[in-house]
Amino acid sequence: MRLNALIVMAGVIIGAFLSACVPPPPSQFGGVAAPPSRIAAVCSLDTFLSKVHYLAQTSPPFSLPGSGFQNAPPIDPAPISNTSITQDLTDAFNVAPDFFKNQLCSLTGIYIDRTGCTSYDPRSCNGPDPADRLWGFRAFDGFGNSAGEFIGTWLGLWQKGMRGHAPVFSKFETGRLQALLNWTPLNSQHAPAHDFAEPDTAAMTVLAVLAHEVGHIFWYDAFVIKPDSSPNPGGPADFSKFCSGTFYQPSDIVQQGSWLLPPTVPDYRWVSFGNPRNYHKADDVDMTRLVSNLNQRAYPEAGDLLHGVFSGQLPNRNNAQNGRWASALAAFSTDEDFVETFQLFVLRHAGTPLLRSQVRVFGTSSQPYLDDIPATFDRRPELVRKSSCFDYLIR
Repeated sequence: MRLNALIVMAGVIIGAFLSACVPPPPSQFGGVAAPPSRIAAVCSLDTFLSKVHYLAQTSPPFSLPGSGFQNAPPIDPAPISNTSITQDLTDAFNVAPDFFKNQLCSLTGIYIDRTGCTSYDPRSCNGPDPADRLWGFRAFDGFGNSAGEFIGTWLGLWQKGMRGHAPVFSKFETGRLQALLNWTPLNSQHAPAHDFAEPDTAAMTVLAVLAHEVGHIFWYDAFVIKPDSSPNPGGPADFSKFCSGTFYQPSDIVQQGSWLLPPTVPDYRWVSFGNPRNYHKADDVDMTRLVSNLNQRAYPEAGDLLHGVFSGQLPNRNNAQNGRWASALAAFSTDEDFVETFQLFVLRHAGTPLLRSQVRVFGTSSQPYLDDIPATFDRRPELVRKSSCFDYLIR
């Protein structure tokens, strides 16, 4: 199954350890300098906007994961004069919770990538865009020192909505879900789709994009603090460093967590969008079977399994409620589980919080399934438990 994104969040690399006599390995994604903490002073809108730049179009072009990530991405000095873009960024920042405003302002740079675009007009961008046009990483020089923390979005995002704005949240989530599952125009009949959201705005979409990429950075800040002194591009993960080690391995033996195996750090610190990693527990949705059904175009059967992810019902426990996943993407890998849980945490604590996001899934039943994770959040004990690991940010 091809797992590229239509308007989707990419993976992240965090910090390569580079040396003069060895070709630069791909860096690790990640990158707020330290695990975020609540700060009394909230940064200003002007500070946030001052960090937003176009990505310079260079030869060879900046690209992930092959850039090396020893230095900051190149800046195009052209001002961001598109009023729809600046309005969406402003609206997203203004509605963001205070802790997330501070996280955004702690980044070294926030980029708008013009790869695939012939001008600064979003309508000049060719899509669908590959997943690596939305990215985040923390860079390290050849001596293990931080060279900055960065996230990027794609200029083409602003060709997806009305009157030059980003798409509303339900449209964005529909594109992301269908890209994840590789539902193309040739097999779009009965494709899963988000019917509506509350609020259903471009600001919520841009906030979700920013939160997702910062979430990848947060993962490495929480578990992989900085590269060690070995020639590898970063140190090993230590899962005891965040939430007393309970995000992936609960201390309560009754709560067995969401995964059969603990996370692993990818060899090259690159997490691609939708790349299946690790294994579900035997009582949960069989993701291997879901991928197989999609590859074989057995869409009704795939829809039943997808409903199992969205509904929170454990298929091998007589429909017992557990509710492990913040989204379908969260169910694909341990990395995305953390990132998507964080993203949902940000959206639920926004000034205008995300209350609804209903998805319509077609399966073998005569009627489509209607699932809504935000609206039923409190009835999903495992998701509530994982989300509580971020509660310190709002205290």
